[in-house]
Amino acid sequence: MAGREQGVHSRRQGDLRGLGCLGAALGGVFVAGTVYYFTLGKATDASWLGFWQLLVWLALGLGAVVTVWFLIGGMRDLKDMFHLLRTKVRDDSDDGRVRTAAETATREKGFPVVPPRDSTVSDEEKS
Repeated sequence: MAGREQGVHSRRQGDLRGLGCLGAALGGVFVAGTVYYFTLGKATDASWLGFWQLLVWLALGLGAVVTVWFLIGGMRDLKDMFHLLRTKVRDDSDDGRVRTAAETATREKGFPVVPPRDSTVSDEEKS
């Protein structure tokens, strides 16, 4: 995520960077605690247990905060989507097919567009 992600709204950029930093911070705490325990060896089993207890509670708490954060953002996006569905002007001539540029130009000029050939086997080919 070094640059701006394509297709992501600018208000989401901070969210993505924040989550990336949060993951890096938790990983850094884990690595620092592990290196300290195994290199210096001064940590007792009780302190090691306390470290893991703190790390687990921190991860659970932050996970709950992120879940609520995503829930609020998702509800906002859902509200925006329903607003767009209510207000957007629809093109009744759009049948969902992807057309070539020539077909689009022909349709815009008001000429009828020849429907694509049916891929089913004709009666002549069956016999």
